[in-house]
Amino acid sequence: MILFEFIGLDQYLVGNLSKSLTKPLANILETSPDDIDFYAPNAQIYHDGVEQTSWHGLIRVSLPERFHPFEEKVAKVLIHEVKEVMVNIRIEFHYYEEHHVYEYRNEEYPLFMKDNVKVEVDEEKMLDSEEEDDELYEGNIFKEILGEDYEK
Repeated sequence: MILFEFIGLDQYLVGNLSKSLTKPLANILETSPDDIDFYAPNAQIYHDGVEQTSWHGLIRVSLPERFHPFEEKVAKVLIHEVKEVMVNIRIEFHYYEEHHVYEYRNEEYPLFMKDNVKVEVDEEKMLDSEEEDDELYEGNIFKEILGEDYEK
């Protein structure tokens, strides 16, 4: 996963940037758009007691080391697109080794939710499961997941 984290920019603006930048960034990085994610925390930057949202911001890019050669092109595209909504921009690239990444993908569901994906809910089943969930779980979930080797 390649993560673009925007600190000091409105979350909804980051959502729009995600829509417009995912494919161009994937093309530059020679990877699939499925490898690109954007993160927009509800966070502001302050300087000397004054909030700097959209005036001064930080973009952190976390990505595997193999993408290092594309850094300058990615920075130029980010600046070009973001300068319309952020006055002063700082971009930091943080690289990691891919062998330190663990991932689980549930094959029963698509990798990402889309605007057009709808979830069908069986209301009768939901009502039945709500009644069953009223009991307090008193077991040791860690032991059940990790097995007998779990130590308290």
